[in-house]
Amino acid sequence: MADATITESTSQATSKRKPLEVDVKVPEVENLPQHSEPWKNVQNNSLPVHFLLLTVNDCEFRSCLSFLKEDFVKSYRKTLGFVYFGSILDNEKVKVAVMKCNMGGAAPGGSLVVVPKAVRILKPKAVFNVGFCASLNKEKAKLGDVVVCSKLITYAFIKQEDYRIEEQGVRVPLNKGLSGIARHIGDGWKPPVKNSTDLKVKPSTNGVFLSGPEVINDPKRLAALMKRFPEATAIEMEGEGLYAAAHDLNIEWIVIKGVSNFADGKKSETDHWRLFASVMAASLVAHILKDSGIFESWPHFEGAPQEPSTRRGRRSTRSSGSEPRATQAPVKAGGPSIDELEDLSLELGGKWEELGRRLRFNQAAITGFDEDNRGLKKKAFKMLMAWKQREGSNATYKVLCDALCDKKVQCTLLAEQFCCE
Repeated sequence: MADATITESTSQATSKRKPLEVDVKVPEVENLPQHSEPWKNVQNNSLPVHFLLLTVNDCEFRSCLSFLKEDFVKSYRKTLGFVYFGSILDNEKVKVAVMKCNMGGAAPGGSLVVVPKAVRILKPKAVFNVGFCASLNKEKAKLGDVVVCSKLITYAFIKQEDYRIEEQGVRVPLNKGLSGIARHIGDGWKPPVKNSTDLKVKPSTNGVFLSGPEVINDPKRLAALMKRFPEATAIEMEGEGLYAAAHDLNIEWIVIKGVSNFADGKKSETDHWRLFASVMAASLVAHILKDSGIFESWPHFEGAPQEPSTRRGRRSTRSSGSEPRATQAPVKAGGPSIDELEDLSLELGGKWEELGRRLRFNQAAITGFDEDNRGLKKKAFKMLMAWKQREGSNATYKVLCDALCDKKVQCTLLAEQFCCE
């Protein structure tokens, strides 16, 4: 979430401060619904939802539920797990789904895996990643502040040469829809706190999130990241997967998270701020969602554009100059494992060079793979591993499938074998 600025009337050490009491009832785990509503019932009554709120930790999840009407229900679907459905307090017209994913973007069950499945089934207008994060700059975002993402940077992808680092990650702004709204997201917002004389939360809208696979809690690592990205406000782990999935699905997305630590080696001293930070983030999200009129013309997800395809499993009869046959089979979420890439390299044969070009390797790199390795299998495997290491969570089945189906590669059957469900 955008950097929220907190002014204090005392000079206490930040790690010793206690968060204010929140003026909202956060449900305890034991008070959540015991029984699940049949999926066919929520399909009739709650789908499509207007918004999907994606969380990781228990306190993030419960914080989001605290801003729904008390008649929310839970349901279960094998491909998604448990999903809670309800409407926003003070505006029952806004239908919301709240669910958890695992920590990280490309991890099993992470945001890159969960978001495509959830969006295709729940058909929301936008996805909000809500919870807590680490501030990288105490002047920009203090404990309890809310950081609203205006830009996301995937920091883990680098090319290291001697003492020089070449950044390989992406820097992406929000889509136009939520970008315009985020700039005014705090207008009229009153943080749900009691006796706010010592602490004032004021969200701003210029948050720059670093997103990657690490839980940072080390001052040296913090300093190294700030040297590379001095503009960064905060760091978290799920945004990179959310962005990659949302980009592929062509759906609006945003990360909104409250600050619970400073990634400085003292994270455990401020763990008691997690719930407060999550409640502040969820409150700000609920505040903007109540203003349902601004989203009225936004479409529900109806499916990403599909390339022309034919039946799965039928061998192509096209001439060598014709367009590739795209597979009609559903592509798996996430990215291929090392074992899968090794198996694929056994099947590619001489096609590995053209595949490498479709995976954005230049001729110098292709020549390097060719000269440094003996045998087609080793050349192909080294190329595929270099792609996976370079792209990180962006090395997805979808990208590999598209490359294999390219008219210059013409390996649709391999795409179906290795990339499709």
